[in-house]
Amino acid sequence: MTISGKSLKEHQEVVGHARAIDILYEAVYSGTSIDKSIIFNLHRAIQTEYILDIYKPIGGWKVEINGCRARHEIDGKVKAVYIEYAHPLDVDSLMQELIDYINEMDCTLITYENAAKVYSKVHSVFVSIHPFWDGNGRMARLIANIPLLKAGLVPLVIDSTRRLEYISALSAHQIAFQGELYIKGPENTALTTFCQSCYGTTIEIVEEGLMGLKRY
Repeated sequence: MTISGKSLKEHQEVVGHARAIDILYEAVYSGTSIDKSIIFNLHRAIQTEYILDIYKPIGGWKVEINGCRARHEIDGKVKAVYIEYAHPLDVDSLMQELIDYINEMDCTLITYENAAKVYSKVHSVFVSIHPFWDGNGRMARLIANIPLLKAGLVPLVIDSTRRLEYISALSAHQIAFQGELYIKGPENTALTTFCQSCYGTTIEIVEEGLMGLKRY
């Protein structure tokens, strides 16, 4: 049985994302430190299309160089710029740095006021590494919420209707600081501002839901 009005692929993506959220919450609330095995399990959960291809590993780091083309304004002209992500040979060490950064974070210092900045940092680093052959955006949005959940806050949800704004904030920063974006890299202020706006909407929805429950 599938969700009414949705294709089988869309249904599988919803089920896979729900499974990934279960894995994420179990890891966070069990007090388990995040490690590569948890990240690989999350990737397996969201990759609902099973492909037997050694160059497209599911639940494992990428084995081929990847990148994307982004539209960027240079001297008043919009041009296509190629963004190359981290080399496959560097992925394991870079991801370990990110994992350590998350695990060593003092989540008691994370509040609703600075949550978007924390989320943006983790998200930017993950996307700059692009450790998987596919599913990096979904994985980034899951992983970036780990510190917020550990702090007892509601997750930050990216507004799907603002996708172009979201992609623009990511790509502009990656183009400007390509090769300098990992843990010690500069803050993506545009993404932080965007995430703060999305988080405000998320919090409003949660508060409205709680108010509705109180009426009953």
